[in-house]
Amino acid sequence: MAEITMSKTEKAVMTEIYLMATAKGKKCLIKPIDLLASVPYNVELQAEELEGIVQNLCLDGYFTFDIADKKGETYYLIELTNDGNAFRRELQKDKRAKRNQFIFKIMLAVSGAAAAAVVRLVIYALGGK
Repeated sequence: MAEITMSKTEKAVMTEIYLMATAKGKKCLIKPIDLLASVPYNVELQAEELEGIVQNLCLDGYFTFDIADKKGETYYLIELTNDGNAFRRELQKDKRAKRNQFIFKIMLAVSGAAAAAVVRLVIYALGGK
């Protein structure tokens, strides 16, 4: 699996779909309004964008997707694929990689500052300023 290259909105929608589907055994029937309501408020998502995002996630291979009409209401029929089942692990790997990259940058800055201090002390010891 490749590194996740989703937008914040796609990650939020996929996380909610993953939680709903795994709670019901990898398959679920979701009303778009329920999916929209479950996405955190700090994620900007319009109702018109939801179906496009769900279709894009389906094209990315996270789940199979179909639209059903039941008693005049629209439902999304979703079944997770292998990539969809591995979504949580993929998110954790991505978060771990970002944390390790941040730690590396901090350590590089600290070691650069220490090296600069040592060079300054050596120059002063050799008769510099």
